[in-house]
Amino acid sequence: MELIDNTTGPRFFTPVRIERLAIANAAVRALRALGLTVTDEEPFPEDGGTSILQIDLHGMPPEYLRGLCDASTCHADGRITAQFLGVRLVMRRGEVRHDR
Repeated sequence: MELIDNTTGPRFFTPVRIERLAIANAAVRALRALGLTVTDEEPFPEDGGTSILQIDLHGMPPEYLRGLCDASTCHADGRITAQFLGVRLVMRRGEVRHDR
């Protein structure tokens, strides 16, 4: 009898996972303080990298937020990715959401 299902990650919170959650939570709080909304969150992405937060700019010029980031890239499809306070951000240029 198999007691544990096959999973890609641990089923408990190690100190590393707790630290990663703390970093992501701090970034979310900072983004909310700027008036932004986190629309999706992946604290433990399958690629093993830092947490990924998808954000809604609420009409804010992306250049303002990009200026606060450590690094950022504009993609041809209008998507912008950036490094912010130890997490990865994903946003869309010109996207305005009214469902939140």
